[in-house]
Amino acid sequence: RSPFSASAHTVRAAWVFMTGDKGDGGLIGPAGPLGPQGEAGECPASCGGALGPPGPQGVSGLTGARGLPGVQGLIGSKGLKGERGDEGKPGIPGLNGQKGSQGEQGGCECTDGEDGADGAVGEKGAKGEDGNPGDQGLDGRVYTAPVNGSYVFSFHLAVAGRVLKVGLFHNFSPSVRVTEGADQSTASHSVALHLTQGDRVWLQVKDATTNGMYTDGERSSTFSGYLLHPDSCGTPRGKSFIPTMKELQEEYSWEGPSGTAAPSP
Repeated sequence: RSPFSASAHTVRAAWVFMTGDKGDGGLIGPAGPLGPQGEAGECPASCGGALGPPGPQGVSGLTGARGLPGVQGLIGSKGLKGERGDEGKPGIPGLNGQKGSQGEQGGCECTDGEDGADGAVGEKGAKGEDGNPGDQGLDGRVYTAPVNGSYVFSFHLAVAGRVLKVGLFHNFSPSVRVTEGADQSTASHSVALHLTQGDRVWLQVKDATTNGMYTDGERSSTFSGYLLHPDSCGTPRGKSFIPTMKELQEEYSWEGPSGTAAPSP
């Protein structure tokens, strides 16, 4: 090992004049200042590197939001008709269930209920068959004129079951005649007549087959008359007056006495 100083000049001198052992490495000096930047280099065409191998698969990302519904696809063509399947076997009949026990007898305590609403009107029933003709009724009172004068007579008749042919007769002569169908209708008429004291006025049906006059709890048939104007200024007699009947020798006929002009039916 050299005993000389470690200066550079001394070392050179030592190497010139004598050979000794290699000394220890010197301390690393401080870094010098950065030198000027060199010019940009150019890469020849041959320096392009090849692609490296693919890297490992990355971690799966988060699930994305649900997309909008897709456009409806076209309708597919109709498939072929399938073959008829085999007929199934009949099922096993079930067992009869047990008879239930009798329930308790119900009771009604509905004494404070309100009346229900009226039901709807039912449909019209089929037309019934014609009934047998009824027995001949007793002769009713005929209206008899108490005084000479002008009178007004009117009738309003309910009709059902059969045709009605009715006439208002004055001493066997028809003053007016009416025909009405059998389908629940009405026949009405009014007429003014000049009567002589004792003349009679009444309603008469043509025969038993045309007596469709009808009455019940909601329908009625009426015939009425009144004195419109007397021929004299004397006071008409009261209701208790019973005039002397004229002797009427004619027999009833729907057409009236022979030779008497009658209205058309």
